[in-house]
Amino acid sequence: MFETFQAEYVVVTIALLFGANYVVAQGWGLCPFVGVSRKVESAIGIGFATVFVTTMSSILLYLLFTNVVVPGAVTDAGFMFLDILILIVVIASFVGITEIFIKKFVPTLYSSLGIYLPLLATNCLILQVTIRITNPLNEYGLLTAALHGLFGGLGFLLVIVLLAGMREKMARIRIPRPFAGFPISLVAAGIIGLAFLGLVGLLQL
Repeated sequence: MFETFQAEYVVVTIALLFGANYVVAQGWGLCPFVGVSRKVESAIGIGFATVFVTTMSSILLYLLFTNVVVPGAVTDAGFMFLDILILIVVIASFVGITEIFIKKFVPTLYSSLGIYLPLLATNCLILQVTIRITNPLNEYGLLTAALHGLFGGLGFLLVIVLLAGMREKMARIRIPRPFAGFPISLVAAGIIGLAFLGLVGLLQL
């Protein structure tokens, strides 16, 4: 039983970081992935903000849906029609907390993130992570839900920092004009995606 327990969470961790990474394998969260990856510092900031929001939202939404929303639907109280509203309110609340914290304690990072920080409230990656948590067909436990949120966010952090590091290096070298700027950034993102797809075999271990 203990070995099965360990294997389940190891697979979740490896999948969300590499083989099933929400950004490079599934195409979620591309807007901040490209828009905030010009500098490593900004990429780390938006990455950790995403980790916080996905983790905390996943935990709270799991508790709400498990104990209130789904039981309410089963007993004909009709709470399931509020699922998207509850989802958005919870995510927006944690984004607001994150925004207040960063603005107060790291104002330079707050300025560099610009509109991308409040837009986390409608980030499709965060929505995709939390929708899976709140789907009553998924038999998640609280720990699995928390890990899904945590490593879903960490997968985003990993790839955006990698891309930011590549873009900082590319900014210091001469690149042919047709590829300069946004095109070479997409090429770099594609290379990261191919590298991560090569790790899909880890899920079979």
